[in-house]
Amino acid sequence: LEKRDASKLLMVNRQTGEFQDRHFHSIIEMLEPGDALVMNDTRVLPARLHGQKEETGGHVELLLLKNIAGDEWEVLAKPAKR
Repeated sequence: LEKRDASKLLMVNRQTGEFQDRHFHSIIEMLEPGDALVMNDTRVLPARLHGQKEETGGHVELLLLKNIAGDEWEVLAKPAKR
């Protein structure tokens, strides 16, 4: 982002359980004494893999959707046989 305070922010109202999509620049207006501010520094998994078919040399692309177990993943493949 060009302006870091334009980052999205998810706010939870503890009394109602309501979620609101806001922007970080308005965080001061939302905080009250006793509130908890939780920081999240997780990163998005680089889940798009590019490869080449051994038999034909054709391009293949895999999008990792969900880790099922160990090295087993649910994926979307391009091109895919129907």
